[in-house]
Amino acid sequence: MGRSVANEGFLRALLAADPFGAYHFYLSDARQLEILQDRLAGTFPDMLAAGRFVLETQSILPRALSTHEFHCFHLSDCLLHNAPLAALRNRYARHCMPITGCTHTLSYARYMPMFFGHLWQGCCPRDAVIATSRAAEGMVSRVYAHFREGYGVSLPAPQIARIPLGIDAGAFPAEREPLRAQVRASLGLGEDAVLLLVFARVSHYSKMDLLPLLRALQRLALGGMPMQSLHLVVAGQIQPGDSTPQVLAGLARSLGVSLQTVGNPDDGTRNGLYAAADIFVSPVDNMQETFGLTLLEAGLMGLPVIASDYDGYRDLVLDGETGILVPTLGPADTADLDVMAPLAFDTATHLGMAQRTVVDVPALAVALRRLVTDRTLRLSMGERARTHVRARYDWPVIIGQHLELWDRLHAEPVDAEALRSVRHPLQTAYGEIFGGYPTERLDGGMRVVWSTVGEAVYRGREKPVIYEGIAHLVAPDHLGFMLFCARKPLTVAALNEMLLQHVRDAGTAAGAMQTMEHVILWALKHDMLERA
Repeated sequence: MGRSVANEGFLRALLAADPFGAYHFYLSDARQLEILQDRLAGTFPDMLAAGRFVLETQSILPRALSTHEFHCFHLSDCLLHNAPLAALRNRYARHCMPITGCTHTLSYARYMPMFFGHLWQGCCPRDAVIATSRAAEGMVSRVYAHFREGYGVSLPAPQIARIPLGIDAGAFPAEREPLRAQVRASLGLGEDAVLLLVFARVSHYSKMDLLPLLRALQRLALGGMPMQSLHLVVAGQIQPGDSTPQVLAGLARSLGVSLQTVGNPDDGTRNGLYAAADIFVSPVDNMQETFGLTLLEAGLMGLPVIASDYDGYRDLVLDGETGILVPTLGPADTADLDVMAPLAFDTATHLGMAQRTVVDVPALAVALRRLVTDRTLRLSMGERARTHVRARYDWPVIIGQHLELWDRLHAEPVDAEALRSVRHPLQTAYGEIFGGYPTERLDGGMRVVWSTVGEAVYRGREKPVIYEGIAHLVAPDHLGFMLFCARKPLTVAALNEMLLQHVRDAGTAAGAMQTMEHVILWALKHDMLERA
């Protein structure tokens, strides 16, 4: 999947460049941290052994933010955690660091409320969405404008910066000729045959519909081109039970097109197919696609690309130089799809939009004829594509652009104190909203004192049971100090202030807390405090 490949490539390149003193990862649970630690141990063992990585669960973020002066927080996407993390930063951080995340697929209906969450008074000038293409940049800009107009608000939103995804040149063979001969022989192809290669999810509802490509080949046949000179390979992910491969094979047979499908290829098979191919074809028509890593892979392997002039593809192909862009036509009115999208499966919405998005078949046929019949042009375009991809999209180049962005965002002026008091309107204020559930709510004037159990815990005669999920909230030293303070009756307000001063004096991360009532309530719950 493109997103996973891109995110791993980004991390590997960043850590290989190693521009920072330490790298902190905050994941959802301990199991995810174990998986990450194993991967880091296998790839960056020296950095791991030197303590350059800090691996924690997300529950530790308040303490981490108030302890470390982070240069930036970069997320694996631009949607899921940006606004919640910004709210955490505003409340707890010692330093208001930039928060960034890049675009991947943007078209799921459930993403719209997440984009709406980006617009709020706590949004910081140091926050940015990194759009990987001009099309993604325009989409994000339009969706912010859509919300501002629809809700009649003028709220700040993150900056939009444009940095493309990258490619790991080292993951592909430097020389393609030995591999080319081997793979072509296995396919039964002579050197005179022209191999067209498509890499995609082999499905009519995901990424691209390949029937227009077969229709373009039909036009070539009707124009007199001998089909025995062409061989089409479609490779990529195939979902169990999906009939698309059979549909493609049936139409190809009826048109006299030689078609072979390669399902779920590994990296070696992928590289072999790129080496064996003469032309890479990608007539994408689906909103699910935002960038187009396969175009970079093909270019790196010296292949000219015929691609639809759609979304991020138009950024990656230099039309007439590294390949040919085929015009596309989209709908002017999608009201019927728009109103159904929140209720329908995203696959249905994507299919509905894709079947209204036209990749110009006559123009596709012209592009195919031009490259199929001109070997010299294929080779020259492919060589320019290789040079272009290495110069513009190699991961070290892309990492340099991220570092420049983070430095620029880091220098943006902000009023961090003003941000601390801003609550995100989409946060659930549990204590307030669910305040009617308990009999009463904790009041600062309530008087408490340690109980028999509390005294026993303080003197070490009993050991408290603190569940793993809240251990970061009820620190043993905070508990011991609180019980000592409550050896005589005092108000909750006074006890809370003593606790806050204690953690501030200790210089611990909890010093950023504005209240310690969660510790007081926990002690009341477990009978270590009681009402006086």
